[in-house]
Formats: sequence, C-alpha cells, structure tokens
Amino acid sequence: MPEAKEPNVATVTLQLSDKGTLTVPREFRKKYCLGEGETLTLVDLGGGNFLLMPGAPDAEGLTARMALTLAEDSLTLDDMRVLAEEREKYCREHLESKGLPG
Repeated sequence: MPEAKEPNVATVTLQLSDKGTLTVPREFRKKYCLGEGETLTLVDLGGGNFLLMPGAPDAEGLTARMALTLAEDSLTLDDMRVLAEEREKYCREHLESKGLPG
C-alpha cells in the first residue's frame, strides 16, 4: 500500500474546556473574519473525524472544496482512511498514556 501523503493544510491543537468551549486561535479568527457569536459548522465525517468550518452548512460547497483539496494534493479516499487510522491509533495511545480508556 502506498504511503499516505500529508495534505497541504494548517493543523492546530485545540483544548476543550470543561464547559465544552473551544478557543479558535487569533490567526484563524482574523483569517476567516470570525468574531464573538459567529456561527461555525461541525461536520461529522465518522470514524472519530470531523471538520469545523466557519458559517452555516453548505454541503455542495464543502464537497467541492474537499474534492479540490484531495485533487491538488494527489490524495485518494484510501489515503484519508490511512490518515484517519493513524490518528485513531495516536489518540488511543495518548488516552491510554493518561490512564484513560481508549
């Protein structure tokens, strides 16, 4: 199986507060013109993966952007599955190292 190629995207780690709040880094709030009270859309991709996007749901736009990103980075859905499996393994190991159920 060919090695999965990393997509050309920015990745940041966010921490969920005890009240379920996420803080979006300033660079992203500025880049996407996000202010207090802005609407974000969380799209559940299954397998423990999701996308967080500014604005209200736009299924056609999301599909087109995902297809374009995959094509630009020469990624296939199989590549994305491999990345998802690696992420799941990492998360499970991370939780277990903290003594939490994985």
